Amino acid sequence: MGSDNISLIANTYYKGNQSSSKEFTIVQSNKNYLFILFIILTVILLICYYQQSSNVYWLSTLYLILALLFVLFAILTVLFSVKHERVILVVPIAMQLKTTYLSGRETISSIPWHLLGNLMILDIIVGQQVLFFLAVEVKISNSSKHVILFRHTKPRLKYLERIYRDFQEILDVNR
Repeated sequence: MGSDNISLIANTYYKGNQSSSKEFTIVQSNKNYLFILFIILTVILLICYYQQSSNVYWLSTLYLILALLFVLFAILTVLFSVKHERVILVVPIAMQLKTTYLSGRETISSIPWHLLGNLMILDIIVGQQVLFFLAVEVKISNSSKHVILFRHTKPRLKYLERIYRDFQEILDVNR
């Protein structure tokens, strides 16, 4: 998956002698060789389109359609590829989740401190692959649900364990 090309950035912010917030950012390096390949193929197809003789319309139409499909794929890749995900735990206010996409678009959500429950590492089997996710339990009235952290970048287990230990330490001290 995308977990081979990621890095973890951790920051702790202090107020007095105590840690008041902890921030973890998973950065996914986007060396999108597939994206570059599709751009090159698009250029080649457009050159072929303009080099075709005018008596073979179906072939030149096929080149044009393929080039447009490659451009569409490139645009969708830029719009929906995640650049980095960030989780900030601000004691005792909230946990903020922020996802930044290659296009610059950001989604931000927040979970109030009093709704935060247990933190857990989930293992999910997909085909012949085991994926690990960090999840936080959110208590809503009489029920609870799980919110997956770092859903798009899918960091390796060693990163998740470090994040889990640091966040769990803060949660245990401040409850």
